Amino acid sequence: MKMKNSKSGFTLIEMITVLAIIILIASLVMAAGQAARRKAYEAKAKAAIASLEVALGMYQVDVGSYPADNGAPYTSNSTLVTQLDSGGGTPPTGWSGPYMQFDSKDLSGSNFIDPWSHNYYYKNPGLNHGTGMNHTSYVDIYSAGQNGSYQSSGAGQPPQGDDIANW
Repeated sequence: MKMKNSKSGFTLIEMITVLAIIILIASLVMAAGQAARRKAYEAKAKAAIASLEVALGMYQVDVGSYPADNGAPYTSNSTLVTQLDSGGGTPPTGWSGPYMQFDSKDLSGSNFIDPWSHNYYYKNPGLNHGTGMNHTSYVDIYSAGQNGSYQSSGAGQPPQGDDIANW
């Protein structure tokens, strides 16, 4: 009497095929997740810049001017944070803040940071709102984006690359 070979199971080719399909699906899901994370970070940076603009507007109405920047164009924003949150050591006349309170996870030292852990930059008066009589009434606020490098295309021009700005 002959015995039948009744082994059942998957062949090596079937297992490799299934594994390849699983890897392909996983890579598509990860790519979609990274794109969603990038968009969420960009939305958070845009919202933070808009919040800073509102807080600066309230500060300007009360005090009569915008807070000073840290000196050189596009350096840090620690002076801005102090002026909006506590008014500094001696708040300026008319100050009735805080105009914006900063979460400790959004600060690095005394600087307000973007989702990529780079400083938001603040310049007063701004350089990117055109020219003329009202030019000094605007401020520049921007995030250098994920790459952390500001790619200026010149005053009055839109931000380049992954930069996010209020102009």
